[in-house]
Amino acid sequence: MAKSGVTLTGDKELDRLFQRLPSRVQRKVVRQAVSAALTPANKEAKRQAPTDKGLLKKSIGKVVRTFKNDGVVWGAVGARSGFRVVIDGKPRDPRRYIHLVEALTGFMRRTFDTTRSKMLSIMKKKLGSGIEREAKKL
Repeated sequence: MAKSGVTLTGDKELDRLFQRLPSRVQRKVVRQAVSAALTPANKEAKRQAPTDKGLLKKSIGKVVRTFKNDGVVWGAVGARSGFRVVIDGKPRDPRRYIHLVEALTGFMRRTFDTTRSKMLSIMKKKLGSGIEREAKKL
């Protein structure tokens, strides 16, 4: 069993349970917690997105990736692929201009600032319940 890169502070018993889980299960628990924590940010980003015929708003979504080599779980909220359209003869792809909209409006920064504490709270709760659930299976 590989040593986890995650250290839980505040609850020593929960940290001990987490460290006893196989690395595959640790990644699963963390991945579920990250996905759940990104949900409020995803909803808030859609709410705050400026209207550009609704294309940017529709394209916003969350993604969670797990890198098996080093056990890193990564998550993000932003414009997804598959939303490219042609409007007035010109192609528009939100992935190509979301950074410009962010620079002008700061809607993603506001999203992060307003949902940060809620995301952390969800992450803690989901990590705790996931660790306990998986530890009972052992």
